[in-house]
Amino acid sequence: MTGVKGTVLGRSAGAALLLFVAACSTPTAPPPSTPSSSPATTAPTSTTPTVDLSSLRQGAVPAKYPEPDMSKLPPKPADSAPLRERIAWEALQK
Repeated sequence: MTGVKGTVLGRSAGAALLLFVAACSTPTAPPPSTPSSSPATTAPTSTTPTVDLSSLRQGAVPAKYPEPDMSKLPPKPADSAPLRERIAWEALQK
């Protein structure tokens, strides 16, 4: 019966060794692709117009982040309220 376990362990050790060697070996580079002169394989040129984003980056940066209006929050749930309601209220507060 010990011979069966030894065989299984031997196979496992051999498989682990093979996996280790494969992981530690240097990868081979894929063969260089040959360029094709076929017009069907070339990517079409983009016809998207250029967008000027400079107007979106204008304005003064405030020194302090504006405070949110907390008056519109629902009332704080009681400690006996379900956990999901208390968590939801805390998420709204933050």
